[in-house]
Amino acid sequence: MDTRNHLSVISLLLVVAWLFHLQCDDGPSKPWPYVSDYDIYVRGFLTAEDDFLIYNTKTETIIDSFPMAYSSHDPQVSADGLLLFLPGFHLTEQLAVADTRTKSILRTVDIKGSYMAVSPNNRNIAIFGDSIHIVDITTFGVVYSDTTPVQPGRFNLKGDKLLCATSQCDILILDLATDPVTRTIIDYPGYCPYMVSSSIDDKILFVLSYSGSRYRGFFEVYDTESDTILFQHELLTLYGHLEITPDGNYAVFAEIQEYISPPEDPPSPRTVNIYDARNLRMKTIIPTYGVDPAHPDGLAQYKFIITPDSRWYIGSGEGITAIDLGSFQLKQIIEGRWTYPISCRKIIK
Repeated sequence: MDTRNHLSVISLLLVVAWLFHLQCDDGPSKPWPYVSDYDIYVRGFLTAEDDFLIYNTKTETIIDSFPMAYSSHDPQVSADGLLLFLPGFHLTEQLAVADTRTKSILRTVDIKGSYMAVSPNNRNIAIFGDSIHIVDITTFGVVYSDTTPVQPGRFNLKGDKLLCATSQCDILILDLATDPVTRTIIDYPGYCPYMVSSSIDDKILFVLSYSGSRYRGFFEVYDTESDTILFQHELLTLYGHLEITPDGNYAVFAEIQEYISPPEDPPSPRTVNIYDARNLRMKTIIPTYGVDPAHPDGLAQYKFIITPDSRWYIGSGEGITAIDLGSFQLKQIIEGRWTYPISCRKIIK
């Protein structure tokens, strides 16, 4: 064989092998080709006034802090990063809307509730109190109301469905893509749910549930089409927090920190769990202990968010925890004060 032809064949085989490796590699996710740049809003606790810290994922530092005169239980940032929503700390207080640039209150809306969710498509917010209120972000008019007693819910990845666990241990799904809004109740076959997220195609539900008799929490994977629990993982604690990555690849859950838990609850394992949402199997467990020499015991987690590029896990609790979901490694712990709740400026700058 001609030497040049021989080298061409080898080169072709190398290219094919390289492409095959790209298709079949099941190792850690590759680094992002761009810099992840998001502002994470973290509310401080145990201070004279409510105040916010802003942690930036690009600089990996706290870049700003500011006070907020309006007390809020569960502040959230709009999907375009322009508005800060402040549901009242008490059920008698109205929703306040602040400008993230000026940090001033723009208006109040006569809707009462202490918890809320923001749709990823930036069209609606949901307020949870004695009732569910879904509100149009542009007009601040009420799109839908429901008096079903529910746990605070969240929108699916497309932003056109709202999923809530009910006080009867069922799951309520509100489909906003229909007119009028379609209301579906799922007679959930697992333990009693309190937090629900859905897969990218909405066919699989990822559920945090609890058993009062066993005094334990569970992470469960539910197939809506076969009405079957596909996977169940028992937690050490009674409650946890759950988010689906915006790319639909992973369901991330952590057991909540011990000072928030009931006194009978054992300490948090101080780990973050990653479940492969596409292949329906556990991916990995990330410890926060034994990694940072300054914090050998790690930090117990509470509420957390996943940045819109699915790159960063940013957790609150005894401090701020930053985990790179590309390498599945703890990158940073910032300790020193109590933090909660947490929200994200959604749009890359």
